[in-house]
Amino acid sequence: MMIFASVSVNADGQAEYKYREGVMQAIRGQIASIGVIARGQVYQEHLAIHARAMSDLAQILPHVFPESSDVEKSEALRAVWSDPEGFSIQTDLFIEVTGAFLEAAENNGDVSGTLRRVQRSCKSCHDGFRED
Repeated sequence: MMIFASVSVNADGQAEYKYREGVMQAIRGQIASIGVIARGQVYQEHLAIHARAMSDLAQILPHVFPESSDVEKSEALRAVWSDPEGFSIQTDLFIEVTGAFLEAAENNGDVSGTLRRVQRSCKSCHDGFRED
């Protein structure tokens, strides 16, 4: 069994930044795939798999913005770190709505309403905490 420490030893923040970028790209990929599925174009049976991946990624999202990852090329606004309560509200909301989306997808329910909530959550966070 391998155990990984959660404490970063990267002094310049580049590793944390690259990790965060990977997580954010993975979330974007899940949303893109879900969008195609939701339009009825492909693999409806894969919807719950993508919903679970997005929900799992949402769980780690609050942890991928350490102070040391505020690097020059980051699209994250300084508000992520200067307004941690506001940012926490946004990440908590994303966790909540992706969980609701997962539940709807697993129960073969109508996911259109929960998908819109996920999309609004992304936009709301990007409006306040991401550079255009």
